[in-house]
Parts: sequence; structure tokens; C-alpha cells
Amino acid sequence: MLIGIKNPIHRVVDYYNDPFFLKQLYRLAAPIALQNLLTASLYMVASVMVGQLGDASIAAVGLAGQIFFLLSLILFGIGSGSAMFTAQLWGNKDIPSLHKVLGLCLVLGLVVAGLFLFLCEFFPAWIIGIFTVDPQVIALGGAYLRIYAWSFLFFSITSGYACILRSVGEVKLPMLVTVTALALYIALNYIFIFGAFGFPAMGILGAAISAVISRAAECAALVLITYWKKYPVAAKFNELLGFNPGFIVKIFNPVLPVILNEFLWSLAITCYSIVYAHIGTPSIAAMNIVGTVDNLAAVPFMGLSGAIAIICGHKIGSGEKNEAYRDVGRTLGLTVLFFHPG
Repeated sequence: MLIGIKNPIHRVVDYYNDPFFLKQLYRLAAPIALQNLLTASLYMVASVMVGQLGDASIAAVGLAGQIFFLLSLILFGIGSGSAMFTAQLWGNKDIPSLHKVLGLCLVLGLVVAGLFLFLCEFFPAWIIGIFTVDPQVIALGGAYLRIYAWSFLFFSITSGYACILRSVGEVKLPMLVTVTALALYIALNYIFIFGAFGFPAMGILGAAISAVISRAAECAALVLITYWKKYPVAAKFNELLGFNPGFIVKIFNPVLPVILNEFLWSLAITCYSIVYAHIGTPSIAAMNIVGTVDNLAAVPFMGLSGAIAIICGHKIGSGEKNEAYRDVGRTLGLTVLFFHPG
């Protein structure tokens, strides 16, 4: 080997020889990945509980869950798009603008959640009927959806605050609150679905009530702790609504492609559910369970992608664009190395 010329292995080692970056990536990725792991695991437990009620019940809950899936990805698009700005704003400590972006994120989220709630409250049978022609599933799913849809409003607020909190590096609070709320959801499911501790057995309607209560508790806990601890996102009401039309256009232009990407992706997945549901009720029931298991595979990806989005945003906000590009490349390399060791 020529002196002074490094071989490819040495170049790779040098490229990743940054303990601070690796420590920062791990510090942010681990809580996000753990949150997704526990969320997927607890939803699996909930699916098992509903599964005790039969194919029609699990199919009805699964199809109603597709509506929430569609909403959640739209809210994720709004939140992650907004977080691109708040991470940069946090990087240069522009707190007033950060509060305005949070306010816009919350308003957009509530508008979308309100639209979904309206449709689910007044046209539940029509919505479930898009997926299946089974009258039993339509009846069960429609009744479940009318109650379950009220959780959308709470989730939109939680999603907005959680995304912005993560963008400023506060990843543990959303994780702890969400996991606690899901544990409450499991406990309430057991009580309301099967009629434990003297409560009447309400079947899947009990699961819907459990979802609304746990989402409300999650929202209240996240917001109250955020303001109690005085995190950077703890804005006053007038600060949240301090944006003007020019500010909206500035933020919305780059955020819109993110929202459309998530919407189209969720729409495609929803089309799969429509196909499976028309094959038969047992098919959609089976796919609902498989989908819950499939979520476990996405856990590491969600952790790494969430972490690098925060790191990259902070670097751009601090004017370190070259370092941001480098860190993105490092994370892509780690993803390939970790998930494709062969």
C-alpha cells in the first residue's frame, strides 16, 4: 500500500469516528424506538383482547383503525413537517417563531381531526361500508367508530406537542406519557370489554370508550407536564396564534409535500385493507393482527429517522449545513449496515 493512501476500510472507520455524534444519535433514537416498540406491543395485547370477541368484532375494530391510521399519518405529516422548522428555530434559539409554528401545527391538526370526527359521527356506516359489505361488520364498526372518533381531537393535540417537543430534543416525555396512556388503555380494555370489577361487559364499544379515555388522559398529561416543567414549547395562547398569512405560506409551502406524501402512503395502505375486506371478514381480521406484528419491524427505523431529523434540523438552524449532510449520510450507512449485515 502506498504511504499516505488510506484503504476503504480506514476511510469508513474515520467517517464514523465521531463519538459525540454516535452518542447523540443513540440518546435520541433509543427513546423514540422504545416508544414505538412498547406502543406496538401494547396494541398487540389490545388486538388479542378484541380477538376474543370473534372475527366480526376484530374486523370492525381493524377497519375503524384504518380511519385512525389515515388520520395519524396526515397528522404525522403536519407534525414532522412543522418539526423541520422548529428544529432549525431551536438551533438558532428563535423561540417566538417556534411557538408560532407549534400554534399553526395545532390548528391544522385540529381542523383535520375535526373533519374526520364529523364524518365518523354522522356517516359511520357509510365509511365502514367502503371497506366491506358484511352487514354485521358494518353495524359493529359504525357503532365503534362513533365513539372512537372522539379520541381524534385529543390525539391531534398530543401529536402536535410530541413532534415539536422531540424537535427540541425532549424525547423522553412523549415516550413516558404515551406508554403510560397505552398501559391505561389495556387496563380499561380489560375492564370495559369483558366487564371486570362489576362493570358491564360492553364488547368493542368498551374498547372505543377505553381509547377515548386513554387518549384524553395522554393529551392532558403531556400538555400539563410541558407547562409545569416550562419546556421551550410551553407557549401562551396568544403566542400560539401569533402567525399571519405570510407566515402560514412560508411554513406551509415546504410542509405540504410532506403532508401529501404521508396522505398518499396511508391511502395506498387503506386500499389494501379494502381489498382484504372484500375477500372476506376472516381475511381482514387476520390482516389486522398481522399488521400489528408488522409494526414491530418498523421500530428501529422510526428511532433512527426521528433522531437524525432532530440532529439535522439543529445543525441547519445553527448554519452547519455541511455537517448536517454528513450526519444524514452516516445514519443512512448505519441503517444499511445494521439491517443488512450480509
